[in-house]
Amino acid sequence: MEILVKNIEQLLSEMNYVYKQKFLDKQLNSYYNYWNCLNEKEENLLSKKEVLLETILYSKYYWFSRLADRFHEIYGFDAGIDQQQHMIVEEMDQKMESIDWDFVEKLHCGKIDYCGL
Repeated sequence: MEILVKNIEQLLSEMNYVYKQKFLDKQLNSYYNYWNCLNEKEENLLSKKEVLLETILYSKYYWFSRLADRFHEIYGFDAGIDQQQHMIVEEMDQKMESIDWDFVEKLHCGKIDYCGL
C-alpha cells in the first residue's frame, strides 16, 4: 500500500490546486491543503494521474490525521475535527472493498515505514 507523501507539493502544483490560508500555523495549513487537495481533486487524480482510489483514500486519512494532531496540539480538543476524521473512515469503508485496519492505525499514529509515492 502506498500513500501520497513524498511528492505532495508537486502534486498540488500539477493539479493546479490553489493553496488556502485557513490557519495561522504554517504546518497546520500545509496539512489542511494536502488533505483538501486530495479531497477536491479525487476524480482528477483517478483519471488524469491514474492514482489508485485506495492510495487517495489512505492518503486523505494520513494527512487529516496529521492535521488533527497538530490542531489539537495548538488549539486543544475539537469534536468537529474528530467527527471529520471519522467521516473519512466512513468514506473509506464505503468506497473500498476491504480496509487494512493495521495500516490505518499506522497512518493514524504517523508510524509508516515509508513515504509512499
